[in-house]
Amino acid sequence: MPEKYAKLFFNESIGSLMAHSLRAVFNHFYKRGIAVELLIIADTANAILPMSPTEGATSLLRTNLYSRHTKDNHQHDRVVAWIFIHKDANRHLARMCIAHEIYHLLMELNAYIDGGRSTWAQIAVNESVEKQCNDFARRFCSYHDRFNHDEKLREEYIYFPPDTFKEGVKTTSTNSQPKWPPGLSLDPAHPFHQTTPPNWL
Repeated sequence: MPEKYAKLFFNESIGSLMAHSLRAVFNHFYKRGIAVELLIIADTANAILPMSPTEGATSLLRTNLYSRHTKDNHQHDRVVAWIFIHKDANRHLARMCIAHEIYHLLMELNAYIDGGRSTWAQIAVNESVEKQCNDFARRFCSYHDRFNHDEKLREEYIYFPPDTFKEGVKTTSTNSQPKWPPGLSLDPAHPFHQTTPPNWL
């Protein structure tokens, strides 16, 4: 069973476009008291065109605030966002569209925070807003592309060290793995949740 599901979820991960970026959106706003659930949907039902304010749209964002922040406790607001992508978009266009809609989402979330968290409002689509979203998508995707082409950064952030998978690894507890495989360790000086950005950022 572990082998079967390892293959299944690895295959699913390949099709999960912009997964790191979507997680970055969640992390960014969770720190500000908003939990964002972001779903990417291939528009096989042709829902974009009748719902979109833009003629011939390739993507569409829909958002909804499901819970409100309360001062008495420390619950997070919960926002669900759906990004619909044209069913015929290839992977590269889909990634650009996701990035474009992420910026629409960022504008809505920032407006909600700046407005004192009183009202959730859609940001009206106009030429200026669309240009900002397109500029963001181009820059953001170009950062990803530059990172992916950099062998040194791939080795530092993506590749597992050589010989990591020669033996089984026990991650149940720190006591169950007396000697970690190469490159795996507890490292308080370099925890997973802190990264050093590339020097070109």
